[in-house]
Amino acid sequence: MKFLYMFLAAALLTLPSSFADTVVLVSSSPADKAVAEIFGERIGAKIIVTEWGILSETAVRELILSNKTKVYIIGGHTAIPSLVEDVLALSGTQAKRLWGYTRYETAAAVAEEGWKSPKAAVIAHGYDELGIKNAKERAKAVGAPLLYASDTYISEKVLSAIEKLGAKEMTLIAWPGIWRERIKEEIEIKQEVEYNKEQSAETIKKAQEAVQRGKSKLVDYYAISRAEKEIIKAEEAFSGGKYGKAFRTAAAARSSIEASEMYLERYKESEEEGEVKKGKSVSAVKHFLIAIKITGNTNSMLSKGKLIDANVSEELQLLSDARTKLAEAEKYLAVGEENKVGEAAKEAMKMSLKAEESYLEKMRAGVPKMIPPPKY
Repeated sequence: MKFLYMFLAAALLTLPSSFADTVVLVSSSPADKAVAEIFGERIGAKIIVTEWGILSETAVRELILSNKTKVYIIGGHTAIPSLVEDVLALSGTQAKRLWGYTRYETAAAVAEEGWKSPKAAVIAHGYDELGIKNAKERAKAVGAPLLYASDTYISEKVLSAIEKLGAKEMTLIAWPGIWRERIKEEIEIKQEVEYNKEQSAETIKKAQEAVQRGKSKLVDYYAISRAEKEIIKAEEAFSGGKYGKAFRTAAAARSSIEASEMYLERYKESEEEGEVKKGKSVSAVKHFLIAIKITGNTNSMLSKGKLIDANVSEELQLLSDARTKLAEAEKYLAVGEENKVGEAAKEAMKMSLKAEESYLEKMRAGVPKMIPPPKY
């Protein structure tokens, strides 16, 4: 028992004390979520999941109610919109985004943040969900980071992370169509878990689910049509025992549908914002989020005004008042008074829009005091 206590104490000492009051926010992307779960378990932080591509109302509530002083955001700005940093800034919460332009780079960033000199690391394909599940459990079991490779190579950012981490015992979760020789040229593999055809079958199934989901959301018809044709090719390849081709083709079909879903969600959000400006009724949390977004836009507009030496003192005061109202809304949300959240958010939005209108009027009327030309 004494040995157990000593072991736990030593384990705790290996983690920075700043992790004690931390939460991890991640999107529903299986690749990012697996990495976040391993990282969260390592630092003892709660995981909050938001739907990929949007900042959900549920996630906003959880973030505010968690009352943590630091939030790790895992994933790029497409997976989790930048709006989350604005939400956290209201309550003075420190936010750190661990991300890259691809899921491979995001996993590498998380590994570098959470591990200093791990003995082992696990590598899987970034789009192989069965492989990712397997890799996640293996990584958790040995306390190792999870990294990703693509079809035929390991990216420079991932190779750089492996070098920095100094991990020597690399476990490879193979996938259909893997180019082993190329992978093994880049890193030394100690253990390899052989792939099976079920990984291809699962990837086809996920692509089919994505198409059905896309149809229900009325995403781009041409994207659905292309994806359906690719899935047929994947099924034919699978039937012919070409599991690598089936895997790659199905993964590409799914990826194209998910991209169309993201564009549709962004379009709906911009439409909803326009309707709210006209007085449309939405939920309190949605009002809160839209008010934060509008206030951010107002701030950008007035910053440009200051650059050309325009007199925007009145508008800046309105913006300051709007931010005060947003801070009130955030406090109401923390105690569950959603009626007051909506009211404060509406006031903030009105003040921001009033500041914008006033600024634009001055621009149209030529009121801004321009910087005088130099005298020669």
